[in-house]
Amino acid sequence: MQSVTFISFFRFLGKAFIFLFFCLEEILISFVKILYVKNNLSAKGLFTESPRKMSTSMSTFNSHPINYLRKSHDNQIGIRLKDGREFRGILDAQDQHMNMVLRNAIEYYKGEKLASFGKIFIRGNNILWIQVEIKPK
Repeated sequence: MQSVTFISFFRFLGKAFIFLFFCLEEILISFVKILYVKNNLSAKGLFTESPRKMSTSMSTFNSHPINYLRKSHDNQIGIRLKDGREFRGILDAQDQHMNMVLRNAIEYYKGEKLASFGKIFIRGNNILWIQVEIKPK
């Protein structure tokens, strides 16, 4: 008999927590709506940088990092993959998914040279970062 009352009590407690969660969620949504109306904020500008700020802070990239990378065609670049390997080579081609083809590429792991390649294709979703090295003029 006691186990039935404990089960009933915990069911009631669970329903009470769910009810409180939904109430808090509604309060938070109302608060955001009030901020939106009061400060005349756009939904995008409330959580991220405004497009105007982004365009000025990224003026070096000509509004898109991919354009900066396109300007590095035929230049030496370095790429680190998510698994820790690094490749250095001359950028031969790239696409909108950041897939890249390097020529005269050298593979490094923890600073140690592993292999040399004539040409190598690197899939964009494996890239952690890209270092662009500009040719001296």
